[in-house]
Amino acid sequence: MPNQWQAFIESESQQQYYSELMGFLETEAQAGKVIYPPQDEVFSAFKLTPLSQTKVVIIGYFVF
Repeated sequence: MPNQWQAFIESESQQQYYSELMGFLETEAQAGKVIYPPQDEVFSAFKLTPLSQTKVVIIGYFVF
């Protein structure tokens, strides 16, 4: 994973929501649920797109 993304993910992994999300995913996997993408491909997109060139568009009915 590129350094920009690595630093970003390391920073986010210190947040409470991140540990809660990882715990939820682990519980679901242990319950036999299928989780996509496969664990070894979770960060694959980050290898293809630099953080500095990433843009996000959120489309939805509710604004938070």
